[in-house]
Amino acid sequence: MNIGIFGGRFDPIHSGHIDIITRSLSIHHLDRVHIVPSSSPPHKPVIAAFDNRCALVEDAISSIPNARLDRRESVLPPPSWTIHTLHSIQADYPPDTIFWLIIGYDTFVQLHTWHQAIQLISEVSLLVFNRPGTDKATTYLADHFPDLSPRVIWDDTLNNPTSSTQLRITHPLYRPLTLGITGRVGSGKSTAADYLSTHFDITLIDLDKIGHALLEAPDIIAQLSSQFGSKIISNDHIDRKKLGQRVFSNPTALQRLNEIMHPEIRNAVITIQNKSTTPVIIVGALFKEIGIQDRCTRLWVIDAEDSFIERAIGAKFEIRHHQQSREAYRQEDR
Repeated sequence: MNIGIFGGRFDPIHSGHIDIITRSLSIHHLDRVHIVPSSSPPHKPVIAAFDNRCALVEDAISSIPNARLDRRESVLPPPSWTIHTLHSIQADYPPDTIFWLIIGYDTFVQLHTWHQAIQLISEVSLLVFNRPGTDKATTYLADHFPDLSPRVIWDDTLNNPTSSTQLRITHPLYRPLTLGITGRVGSGKSTAADYLSTHFDITLIDLDKIGHALLEAPDIIAQLSSQFGSKIISNDHIDRKKLGQRVFSNPTALQRLNEIMHPEIRNAVITIQNKSTTPVIIVGALFKEIGIQDRCTRLWVIDAEDSFIERAIGAKFEIRHHQQSREAYRQEDR
């Protein structure tokens, strides 16, 4: 029986990992591959928690026969030395089982730095996957392990440049903590967000400010003037008061305005959020309408009585009737 051991941080698992697993089983005819997320890697830190990384692995390999998520490093003594993992897996199989250590080229040429490397190399065969553009280190084993002659299979056909770093940019698990603060116009949500931003190292994303900035963009000005007429333009700029008068009294016009503006605001939020290396606060009234509530780790709703809001915003009080009701906002708090 030929058993593969494919360890790593899997932070997160990606399509390159999946290609290695499937090729190990189908092309190199391993009977089973243990995918072993490292619980406490000795050389490189991890970002996501062990259970979260395991959940992503389990989902990714669910349709691959004979690929098995192996969580054993969570119960083995730290740090996660491969030699200890190997011995634990060996105990589950008959003595004549052949164990294949599945590794990439960059890892292969670091084997001499591993804990109890000589013993490890003496107990496993090696299945080495070369990244495109790298050369096989044909003399590496002879230089570092001159007394050993392990069985080595080289796979030079892997052609998948995806990396875990690339996936961290888009995967929600790797985004910084994001707090959404919403509520009706004039409820005090901006005050709450401003307080937090002055006391903590955060990235503040204000939906209103994004919307106002977009109204200065030439392509948005062109779209809005084409849709609502040149009367909303003053000195080559959108007159927000005239635009409001045009759309807030006309549900169809308001819907069209939202169709133009909301995707642009959402794209701007995602761009800022993905670039942030600190926790993020998004503040605004229209989370559900813009479709960004799911990008928040937590969502707070700032509530206020109608009388308070009317005193705070005066003539703008009528704007609130075009948004969700007070009760609808309360149901969103999570």
